[in-house]
Amino acid sequence: MSGFIPPKTYKIITKLTPVITCDILLESKGKYLLLKRKHFPCKGFWWTPGGRVYKNEQIRDAAHRVVKEELGIKKINIKKFLGVFELFCSPGKFNQKDMFCITFGFLVKPIGSFKIKMDEQHSEYRFFSKPPSGSHPFVRKIFYLSKKKDYSVVMPYSFQVRG
Repeated sequence: MSGFIPPKTYKIITKLTPVITCDILLESKGKYLLLKRKHFPCKGFWWTPGGRVYKNEQIRDAAHRVVKEELGIKKINIKKFLGVFELFCSPGKFNQKDMFCITFGFLVKPIGSFKIKMDEQHSEYRFFSKPPSGSHPFVRKIFYLSKKKDYSVVMPYSFQVRG
């Protein structure tokens, strides 16, 4: 399934409508993977792997695809649905004024051994036992939710993203 949208078209889409995405908190040996973003939105932040859900793609399938494309990990087990989050990104992907994402968060674990192979969107990766100092509230929230034993997701969590 190809979800490629030409940049010019995608820029128009992000100006006019929310983008549906999924974000992944990958856990291995009690630590959680974060990536340092090279581009907007979230440039320079430690962030979760994530990406757009393609048309006609189930959200769980998008989670598997994102992990494979951004990290090179072929097999994962989705351990927990962390919730629905509203991300108001400023600046947006194309350095435009803003971008609105509705993202589905998942806690996942790799199946078997793995080696991280980052894509071009990130400058480095690191495993953390807790959110790094100065983390964005979104990152802190998904760390918290990943460890919470019993909760129900009722309303989306809403966050502003600057930078």
